[in-house]
Amino acid sequence: MAAALKISRHFASILDGRWGDRQVHYRRCGSGPLVILLHQSPLSSRDMVSTMQRWGQHFTCIAPDTPGFGLSDPLGVDRAEVADIAQAQIEFFDALGVGKAAVYGFHTGAMVAAGLAQHFPERVICAVANGYVLLTEQDRADILANYLPSLEPKWDGSHLTWLWSRMREQTIFFPWYRKGLADRLDFDVPAPEMLQAAALDMLRSGDHYRVGYRAAFTMRSDQALREMRVPVLVTAAKTDVLAQHLPRIRAKAASVSGEAGGTVEQTLDLVAAWLRKHKLSAAPKLQATAPIKGRMWQQMLDVPGGQLRIRRNTDAEGRVVVVQHDAAGSSDIVKPLAESFIGLRPVVAIDLPGHGESDNTLPAGKITVTTYAKALLKALDALGIKECDFIGTWGGGLVGLELALIAPKRISHLAMADLLYFPTALTAELKKTIRRKSNPTGTVAICSMPGC
Repeated sequence: MAAALKISRHFASILDGRWGDRQVHYRRCGSGPLVILLHQSPLSSRDMVSTMQRWGQHFTCIAPDTPGFGLSDPLGVDRAEVADIAQAQIEFFDALGVGKAAVYGFHTGAMVAAGLAQHFPERVICAVANGYVLLTEQDRADILANYLPSLEPKWDGSHLTWLWSRMREQTIFFPWYRKGLADRLDFDVPAPEMLQAAALDMLRSGDHYRVGYRAAFTMRSDQALREMRVPVLVTAAKTDVLAQHLPRIRAKAASVSGEAGGTVEQTLDLVAAWLRKHKLSAAPKLQATAPIKGRMWQQMLDVPGGQLRIRRNTDAEGRVVVVQHDAAGSSDIVKPLAESFIGLRPVVAIDLPGHGESDNTLPAGKITVTTYAKALLKALDALGIKECDFIGTWGGGLVGLELALIAPKRISHLAMADLLYFPTALTAELKKTIRRKSNPTGTVAICSMPGC
C-alpha cells in the first residue's frame, strides 16, 4: 500500500470582501493540476481527507472549510443562498491567486460546486456534483420544517447527547428525523471515533450550521442544470441516498452529463478520470497568511513533527507577548486575554501540541512540562521570536516557567496566573492516589515546585 500523502493545513485571509475581513481554513495535498474540493454539511474539509489521499498523486487538492464550518469564519448572516456561498468561494480563489479551477463537491459541496459553475462560469473550468439534491416541493417543505433545529448549548449538557444521536441517526435514516423502514439507509453505523469527529465538526459550527444546509435545500437545482455553460458531471455512488435523485434530471444544458457511480471508491475513480479529460489549471504557490488588523487572526505554523495552530495580532510594535493556555485547553480559552493587548503589543497565543487544533508533535510517551516547553521553544523559533513576555494561566504558567529555565534569554518577564503549586509531600501523595484510583500500572508525572 502506498504511503499516505502529507496533508497540510493553512489559513487564507480575505480582506475587505463582501462580508468584511474573514479567514478561510483549508487543507492542501498532492501535486499536479488544481482541483478544489468542497465538503458536505455539517462537516469540514476533514471529510475530504480520504478523497485527497486518493487523488493527490494526480492533482493538487485544496479543500476549504466553507464559511461557518470547521475553522472558517462565518459570513455573519442568518440566511444565505448557494449563490452567496459560491461568491464566498470566489473570494477564496482570489485570496489564493486562483484564476480558474476545476471544482468537486459532495452533497452540500455538490450544490456549491454547481452554484459556482452556474453563477461564475468564467472562474470554473469544469465542475463535479457528487450527490446532487433535486427535491420535490413537498420534500423541500418537509425538510425545511424539520431538518434544521437550532443547536444551542444547554446548562446540563443535554445538547451533547442530542447531537450525538443526531449525527448517528443521519447515518441510518434520510432524512434523519424520519425513522421508517422506507427511510432506512444501506449503511453500517459508523465507529464511535467517526461519530466523535462529525459531532466536533458540528459543534465548531454551532447554530450557524443551519445557514449552509438551508442554502443547499432551497437551491433551485433543476434550474441550475439548465443554465450551465461549462462542463458539469452529476453522479452518485450506488449506495448514496441521493443516487435516486439522478433519474429526476429532466431538462439540462448540453454541457451537463449524468452518470451513475458504483462503489464509493469506483465513483471517485470515475470522477478523477472525467477531470483528467479537461485542461486544468496549475496550482497556486503557497502564500503566507496575511495579517488582519484589529483581531486575533489565525495561522498554521510548521514545526518539526507537524503543525501548530496559533492566534496572533501584529498591529503594534515592541516585544511580543505570549499568552499560554492551560492543560486540556486551547488558544480559544485565552483569546479574550490576548485580545486585550491588540494595539498595544504584538501578541501570540499558541495551541500546545495535541491541544485545540494543533498536531501532537511530542515524542511518543513523553508528555511532560519539559517537552511542552521545548515544543513551545521550537514554535518561537519558527515565528522568529527571540525575546518575549510570557503570560500563562494555570498549567500554561508552568510551561512558561520551564521555558524560562531552559531558554532564559527568551523570556523577559513571566506572569503565572492561578499557579499550580505542589509541595514535595503533596506531590508524592497525589502520585500515590492517581496510581491507586486511575492508573495502577502506568507512570505519573506531576510538576513539583521547585524543580519544574
